[in-house]
Amino acid sequence: MLDYQGWIIIQDDPTEEMPEGKSFDSRVKEIVERIDLLRAEYDAAISHYGINGHRRIMLCGASNRKDFLFCEVIRLYECVASLLPGSHGILYYLDTEDQQYYDAYRCLILRMGRVTTEMDNFFSPVSEKVDGEDTGFSDRPDFTIATN
Repeated sequence: MLDYQGWIIIQDDPTEEMPEGKSFDSRVKEIVERIDLLRAEYDAAISHYGINGHRRIMLCGASNRKDFLFCEVIRLYECVASLLPGSHGILYYLDTEDQQYYDAYRCLILRMGRVTTEMDNFFSPVSEKVDGEDTGFSDRPDFTIATN
């Protein structure tokens, strides 16, 4: 099973030069059109709106396995990173079919024009921290999660 939820705060990067012919509003419009297409074609649970002067994207979904929509969600984060590098956000996801990380949430992090994947330390391992089972995962050396 695949479960995900996330958000993005849309911001321009004041240190970057604006691409020629692409205003902030035109780049935001490109993102909004992509979101509208996902909502129309896949009935995706994605919304975009403004609160207190900041544009936001909220999304969530679940499916039996990784599907085309989830790949498009990841592409959306990459597109925002490329077009609006001052934006930041997170996508939490759990993929129980992943052989290595079936018991762990992972975080797709959008910040400073880049998208990276990091391990979650709030809910992982899921069987232990969410379901309350003693699985021994916290003793596995390959499952150690660094904290700041």
